[in-house]
Amino acid sequence: MKEEDAITAGIRKEPRFFLEQILGFTPWSKQLEIVESVRDNPRTAVRSANGVGKTAIAARTVLWFLAAHPRSVVVTTAPTWKQVETQLWREMAVAFESGREFFQILGQPEIFKTDLTIAPNWYATGISTEKPERFSGFHSAHILLVVDEASGVADDIFEAAEGFLTSKNARVLLISNPTRLSGEFYRAFHRDASLWNRIQVGIEDSPNFSGEKVPDEVKLSLPDTNYPALMERKYGKESALYAIRVQGEFPRSQDDAVCKLADVEDAQYRECEPGSPVVISCDVARMGGDETVIAVRRGNQVRIVDAYAGKDLNWTIGRLLQIERELYAETSADIIHVLDYAGLGVGVYDALRERSQFPAFGFNSSNRARDARDYPNRRSEAWFDFAAMLPQLDLDPDPQLLEDLVAPVFKVDSAGRRVVEAKDETRKRLSRSPDRADAVLMAFAFNPTEPDEEHVVPAADRRALAAGVLDMQF
Repeated sequence: MKEEDAITAGIRKEPRFFLEQILGFTPWSKQLEIVESVRDNPRTAVRSANGVGKTAIAARTVLWFLAAHPRSVVVTTAPTWKQVETQLWREMAVAFESGREFFQILGQPEIFKTDLTIAPNWYATGISTEKPERFSGFHSAHILLVVDEASGVADDIFEAAEGFLTSKNARVLLISNPTRLSGEFYRAFHRDASLWNRIQVGIEDSPNFSGEKVPDEVKLSLPDTNYPALMERKYGKESALYAIRVQGEFPRSQDDAVCKLADVEDAQYRECEPGSPVVISCDVARMGGDETVIAVRRGNQVRIVDAYAGKDLNWTIGRLLQIERELYAETSADIIHVLDYAGLGVGVYDALRERSQFPAFGFNSSNRARDARDYPNRRSEAWFDFAAMLPQLDLDPDPQLLEDLVAPVFKVDSAGRRVVEAKDETRKRLSRSPDRADAVLMAFAFNPTEPDEEHVVPAADRRALAAGVLDMQF
């Protein structure tokens, strides 16, 4: 037996030794269960809560597999190229540096952003899911496919990967928050459960809750014991976010959510080139604890460019004009301002119509829906129109925006129309106003070919709105 085979045989049998003694990483019990499952089972699926170290162990499982099997191949992927680069492979780079001296015994290892080569036929690579044909051409007696955030990967990618998973020693590791109620990852825990060794990792399985003995630095890296209660107060124990983030469970139902969590998360990872129209939208704060939020949309891309509380209307007017000048200097494009036409927003709207070189339009959520058969008002219509656009959008990755967007639920009224819950109901669950969602939705609610009619509201009604007499919250 060659020297490298003798070394790797021991590592293959004892993953814990490799993790602790070579990589300097102390796994807790569920993490060790994952890597041992890859050792012992052709297919492993792991559904995980937030913050329990799933990406850390997935990265080190890749390194263990390479070390345990001479001339092996590992293929890794995730829903987007950004996730491939910034999640699994960033963690792999950190882990590899800890074990570099060991890998130098095996060959002449080189690691780049998404490639680790020990020898020409002994390597790991990260590839994107944009083209299924990229998953062809991989061959080895020992091959491992690792799919991070597997809940968001399309079925055609799994179908393409099956082409290189035919050998006796092929292995698959799917690891993810359980965000979708469909797809290969979901089926691994339901219809196809008999094909997979399935592992669930909830927050309360981790050492800070179970009392498992681990070093203090491991405890500090895992969720605090107050986290479940915080999530319960924030979203409710029956919510999709609580099930996914705390329990590592698939949401019991998302039928009443306007924007599905998985769709919003996908949009926050998606990357689109800036385009047109160019829209500056602003949700103007009406209460002391609320934020004024300004968003900029460029085609299918939207970013939150400012969010603040406690500033007067003149500050907001000046800030919008400043953003307008900067945006025009960058793009030379025609710009549209869209503001909530309620309360203090009316004053900002009036000022922009006088001072801006570009048109300003108001959004009135209480207006009649364009499709009055399906929606009772523009607010409900705007939310569902936005939800339908999510698969094409590139959203700001702001975590508070995600929370704002997935919070509202809807019901169907006696006329068969979809009615989004009142903003006050959403505010109660979030313990704050969903201002960031409001600003982003307005950026997509305005259609230049079908403008709303708020900008021709009679002056008397405008004064009443500005004084807060009429309650027309977005």
